[in-house]
Amino acid sequence: MGQRHPSDKSQAGSLCQKSVRALIPVAGKKLLRFCALQVAAAGLLAWSLPVPTAAAASANNYQKCASRLLNAGIAPAAISESCASALHPEELASCVVKIKSRTGIKAEDALDTCKQVRRPLELATCVVDISKQMEASMASAVLDNCRRSLLPTRYSECVVGIRRSAQVLPAQAMAACIDAGDRISEFEPSFVHQSQQPLPQNQQPAAPANTPPAPATPGPSM
Repeated sequence: MGQRHPSDKSQAGSLCQKSVRALIPVAGKKLLRFCALQVAAAGLLAWSLPVPTAAAASANNYQKCASRLLNAGIAPAAISESCASALHPEELASCVVKIKSRTGIKAEDALDTCKQVRRPLELATCVVDISKQMEASMASAVLDNCRRSLLPTRYSECVVGIRRSAQVLPAQAMAACIDAGDRISEFEPSFVHQSQQPLPQNQQPAAPANTPPAPATPGPSM
């Protein structure tokens, strides 16, 4: 067999390099085309997915309300009515769960009270804080007074503070604080009644006219 000349090896190597260099642009183009197709497909998929709206988020809040009340032991009929009519369904559920888990009050009683107020979270704080200082037999009174208060958190601070410092009975502390909260203080009317307003200069009441005295009636002639 004849031996190959070194020049033959160099020629073969150069041909191989040329072939590889020729393939690189083709492979690169195919790779770029493949990546572009993937990006386009991902964009179309993202465009087709539904975008969460405010209505969807609100619906989730109602779903959370129903789920939490169901776990608390509330009947489905009461759940549907309460969550559907709540302005903030999540806060309603949090109020019920907090009262039930931190006091001896039943979930049904907590729900009846929580759905009557505008600040269910503050109501729950009020009931929990006062219940720590009261006996279980006063649960209904605690619920009713926290519901009646316009500022439940402040009311609970009043009851707890007086109860601890003055050593008064729980019922007396609740009654004193609810009476103080219902009283309107430091109120000054910003208006003057119409009858007390001074009249303009051109509308001052006219002085009564001087009427001549009535002629004297002649007496009987003698």
